[in-house]
Amino acid sequence: MWLSHRAKTRRRLLQERALPGWWLDLDGPFPLDPPLTLTQIRESALGLRGMLEALRSDHPGSLYFPFSFYGGLEARPRQPYLNKLLVEFVELFPSLGVVAELVSPSAGDQGGVTTPPLGTAYRQAKVGPLPTEREPFTVDPALVERGLKGHAETQNELAEVLRQAGIEPRSRHPREPNFDLAWKAEGSVFVAEVKSITDDNEEQRLRLGLGQVLRYRQRLRSLGYPRVVALLVPERAPRDSSWGDLCHDLGVILLARNEIDQVPQLARTPDA
Repeated sequence: MWLSHRAKTRRRLLQERALPGWWLDLDGPFPLDPPLTLTQIRESALGLRGMLEALRSDHPGSLYFPFSFYGGLEARPRQPYLNKLLVEFVELFPSLGVVAELVSPSAGDQGGVTTPPLGTAYRQAKVGPLPTEREPFTVDPALVERGLKGHAETQNELAEVLRQAGIEPRSRHPREPNFDLAWKAEGSVFVAEVKSITDDNEEQRLRLGLGQVLRYRQRLRSLGYPRVVALLVPERAPRDSSWGDLCHDLGVILLARNEIDQVPQLARTPDA
């Protein structure tokens, strides 16, 4: 549903209307350390202008360049609906180059020579608006579900239980699989997939969650963590008790929301 921000167009259209569009789920933010500042970008204005001129000569048409130049020189971020972050822009600033290496597909395939830090500072889960209709798996279901109330509350409650026990909850870094929550304790990495469930979708959600957390466990091991414990955390206990047997067979801890106060003890005795 769209209505122009331009006053003249709004007066002509009078009311919003349905138009074709697309939905892109975003993850993050992932803070840069150190951050890239606007001052640093402006100090490289000549390089940016040269980049823009080269692009114009090689690629006629719309470039979606992320900066305009006030007074012909001062770089200012543009405000259209969509911009492109160019490879040449990343190459111009070393801090972005480091991040690009971290998130490249090959970054984690170094044979486990070094173990990277786990995740980044925990990002509080929030309830967000979602489309009422969507084709399944057109986007990562983990990103879609994080806007649901039951999921957000269960995830935040788990993070708070960890904090109270002196354990730091962690959110994913861009190089890592798309887990909900992870933490380190007693030489092990714990990775949790939270699932909001209802009587109607319990089977579907738990099958999805189990597949996700098994994949997260595998990917974290490939990133150099030899001991990874997987947890599936539904917002209530499953009606079908065979889910407990299945998770046990696969080495996954099934822990409902009303049981998450047990997590600190599990963290201290991961083999229990």
